[in-house]
Amino acid sequence: MKTPIYTIYLFKFDYNEKYKEYMETRNRTVGFFFDINRAKESILNNDGDMFENNYYDYAYVEEIHEGIYPSTKIIKCYHVELLDNNPDIYQISECENPNPSNFVNYSMG
Repeated sequence: MKTPIYTIYLFKFDYNEKYKEYMETRNRTVGFFFDINRAKESILNNDGDMFENNYYDYAYVEEIHEGIYPSTKIIKCYHVELLDNNPDIYQISECENPNPSNFVNYSMG
């Protein structure tokens, strides 16, 4: 089996009044690495201001293998939290997947 890639997928999770549940409201795949540790470090360092001052508040690292409709799995989930309502002061930490029932290959679409 060839080496997988590790994508970084960002999303915002907001409460939807119409459906009375939390839903993903925006998303973006910002890049990938061949080394999982580099993907994790990139998220924890907020490289390139990927969370865009809390425009996105969650990130997945997904493992994806070569192929058409490849199988994927979420390796890690991270959450960014603003501190003191200041977009320049935040904390990024590992978390549980907030949307486990709707997972279907996020990064590749």
